[in-house]
Amino acid sequence: MAMVSLERWMTSPNLFAMDKPTLLILGVQLESEGYPNVLHRVAALQDSAHFSVSKIHYSAWATSTQRSAGLGRVLRNFWRMLAAHCAVLFCYLRHPPIDCIYVPYPGTLLLWALSFLPRRSKRVVVDTFISLYDTVVLDRGLLRENSLAARLLFLLERRALRAASINIVDTEQSASHLCALFGLRAEQVLAIPLSTDEENFIPVTEQADPARCRVLFVGTLIPLHGVQTITAAAALLADRVDIEISVIGDGQQAAELEQVLAANPGCLNWQRQWMSSQELAGAIAESDICLGIFGDTEKTQRVLPLKLYAYARVGRCIITAATECTERFSAGVDYQPWHTVPAADPQALAQAIVELADAPAARDELASNAVRFYRDRLSNVAAQQQLQAVLLGGT
Repeated sequence: MAMVSLERWMTSPNLFAMDKPTLLILGVQLESEGYPNVLHRVAALQDSAHFSVSKIHYSAWATSTQRSAGLGRVLRNFWRMLAAHCAVLFCYLRHPPIDCIYVPYPGTLLLWALSFLPRRSKRVVVDTFISLYDTVVLDRGLLRENSLAARLLFLLERRALRAASINIVDTEQSASHLCALFGLRAEQVLAIPLSTDEENFIPVTEQADPARCRVLFVGTLIPLHGVQTITAAAALLADRVDIEISVIGDGQQAAELEQVLAANPGCLNWQRQWMSSQELAGAIAESDICLGIFGDTEKTQRVLPLKLYAYARVGRCIITAATECTERFSAGVDYQPWHTVPAADPQALAQAIVELADAPAARDELASNAVRFYRDRLSNVAAQQQLQAVLLGGT
């Protein structure tokens, strides 16, 4: 079994600069390109000149725990999760007092356990990102809302989030939702944009092909993505042989996509196997139009998914649902960062694709606007500045 990663005292050069605030990164996160917000946010903090940084980390899951199926996989994940939390908590209890603790996503179980233990810091900042209860129960419906398991999950997460000084989410709408759902004070929840992979995802000028328009959707096929809306729009565009719609990803609603493709694929094709960051960046760069989210769930209104960050960073024309979140993010800018359509409206989506497929100049303008919007509102520099201020004690 892998040992706990301790990057503190003698292993951290910043720790000798005693005039700096001390920061402990405490977590069970998987630091891989599959979780870019975690990977790049933690790396930036470790390189920060503003803190003396130490780190206690043990990944709660790994590739090896996913190779089996059924009960074997469940047991592997359970024991790995239990070992990770126990190891991190043991080292935490031996750690001297610190100015601030930062807990990367996922931190719910760790925070819940910390709520019963002596504090090593008066300030605990957790990257909550998304609520476990909201995702499992309210959004995906994997547990019945009135079931005992759902109720226990709610109580566990409420205690965990209330134990944090600051909970970080990525949108103002998610912050308000978290406060309402768990009874948190408004000052306990702050919105900071996600951190992303800016090494593989770089601005690339579109190489338009006059004979075809390449439309791309990337996602995990969960309800808020609105897969049905995309497939229905593709069916409406079946006679447009110059429009190609590609889907990359797999997930909860994959079976529905399978049925559509088996019946009448039309202009739709599916790359089910997930790609590396480099491959995804390449796929986005080769597209002309990129699709965001179109679901009719409540959660659709309050999220700005990571795919929109990637599309904007590369510089592609984006079509996504008009939501409270997209309206709030684009408020105050004098340009249009994306083209919006009503949620869960295949006709409107199909019409928007046709209009932009037939108007390369409009696509170019939206692509340029997306790059500008990423730089102004979504970049890692912008997010890191906000996070550092929170860790230092500001809001």
